[in-house]
Amino acid sequence: MRYDGASPAHPLPYNVDTKIHFRILGCGIDFFYQLKRATVYYTHEQLKGMMDFIREAYAVSPWKDPHRFFNALHRVAPFDNSAAFMKIDPVTSRILPSSATLWGDEPDVMMAHNAYFWQFKQPIVQKIVNKEFRSFHVQNQLAQVLPREKAEEYQSDFWGKYRKRFSYAQYFKTREGWFSLYITRSSKSPDFSGAEQSMLDLLVPHMETILATADPDLPTLFADAKGTPVCIGPEIEKTLRRYTGLEKRILANLPTWIKWFLAEPFKPLRIELNENGKNYRFLVTPIGTGRLPLFRITWEIVDHLESIPKNALGPFFRRYGLSPREKEITRLAVSGKQRKEMAQALGLSVDTIKEYLSSTYRKTGVEGKSALVAKVLASISFSKTKKPDAHIIL
Repeated sequence: MRYDGASPAHPLPYNVDTKIHFRILGCGIDFFYQLKRATVYYTHEQLKGMMDFIREAYAVSPWKDPHRFFNALHRVAPFDNSAAFMKIDPVTSRILPSSATLWGDEPDVMMAHNAYFWQFKQPIVQKIVNKEFRSFHVQNQLAQVLPREKAEEYQSDFWGKYRKRFSYAQYFKTREGWFSLYITRSSKSPDFSGAEQSMLDLLVPHMETILATADPDLPTLFADAKGTPVCIGPEIEKTLRRYTGLEKRILANLPTWIKWFLAEPFKPLRIELNENGKNYRFLVTPIGTGRLPLFRITWEIVDHLESIPKNALGPFFRRYGLSPREKEITRLAVSGKQRKEMAQALGLSVDTIKEYLSSTYRKTGVEGKSALVAKVLASISFSKTKKPDAHIIL
């Protein structure tokens, strides 16, 4: 998505001393919004982009199709660097893991912000919480909030490193906490115009309403393509510390889970495990549209674990002509067992397990256990359970 600087003709003036009334066609929802600027001019193209965004955001959940969400947002206020819809800590300004987060930037940006650069945004967020600001435009307000040296450090060490030049952010409070709609442009693009800023302001009531329709916030963490945690959050850290075994198991398995997902990237990955007598269901999904992938891992406690259909692996075994022992090895691989555990379960040596795995890889045309598991899961139909995602029980 690129912004070419073009501005459609025929600007339409709006007097900001009057209220603008928007009605969502087909939804029966009315919103009134009082603009607080002198005069803004919207082009026909800008108004069309805003109405398209509103229609699409209500028609298709942003969490089901984040690419569609960001494309629609781009038509309202074009951006060539990044965009995000994220939950924030109103006290520290750190980004919090949330099942409602939509991330259109690199994982490193989130990590850098939460590790160090949050302190530069903290006074900004405090002014927003105290209702001194409602939105934040860096070029106009940064100098009002930070001392000169701090502002220069933030712009050079954070903005310069990640090629950001202009930004605009809207903050609002919901029942789930504080959220921000945040957009940045590089130096190749112009700053956000008054019309673009006011249009983003007008989207906030709609984002609040759409967020109210989202699934309840579950325990969540974010991880990169290597399975390294990018964002956990203080509440999740406290929860995991109460269940040490669960924390160790999650962190130990994250790299494997991400590999399984990447081997079949168009299907959410559902994993179920038992830890200390509690049954957990995990869901691994992509979080956004950055150049480098970022993944959302959510989980919940369930009453019982669902199993893979009893005869689901039969067609796979027959297709590739696996021997009885190779079938046993494959079943154990799909259940998440490591080679040592397979050896103990079957009464074989680890070296013998390696030989059976190698022959299974050769017959099925894969190059490792993660690829084998992904191929098995891709071949299984979960239509009877009405859950088409890849499903693993550990």
